[in-house]
Amino acid sequence: MLELLTSMWAAQAAGVIAFFLIVLSFQSNVRKNIMALITTGLGFQTIHFLLLGAMSGALMVCLSMFRNCVFSQKSRFAWARHPACLYSMLVMFVIASFLLWEGWLSIFPLLGTIGGTVTFWMDEPRRIRLITLFSAAIWIPYMIAVPSYPGLALQIFIITSVVVAMYRYDRKQLAPAQVTVND
Repeated sequence: MLELLTSMWAAQAAGVIAFFLIVLSFQSNVRKNIMALITTGLGFQTIHFLLLGAMSGALMVCLSMFRNCVFSQKSRFAWARHPACLYSMLVMFVIASFLLWEGWLSIFPLLGTIGGTVTFWMDEPRRIRLITLFSAAIWIPYMIAVPSYPGLALQIFIITSVVVAMYRYDRKQLAPAQVTVND
């Protein structure tokens, strides 16, 4: 039984559950539900990385669950809105990454998590989409190396979703203003 739990199949199954929970969060319109689905998905993603032996990814994702719980309090408590909260989270990720350093591959989950932390802190949708695009792309080499097939699929889903949203919402803001000339 232990062999089944530590097998590649079990690891990928946990990743698939994480994938579906996080994708489901994209379909919610209530912040509380979005945060709950993402955080639960991150719990399964932590298990997924642990079963793969990808400790840097597991630690970054596990700490992201804590970050989400703290940042979900921004609308309720002033301390959660204070910039020191953001900077404390960023420092926590850097220290944790270097404590569990597994070589240069560890830089990808660190940078991806830093980008994700900044996006969870922000309020402007256009900037959130732009940083999310880069954060998801940064995770891709790590997902390929460990190998996390559901994680790779999730990053591709996120990138695709962000590109579609950028096309729908941001292209109008980025288009050059049309000049009309009166004769």
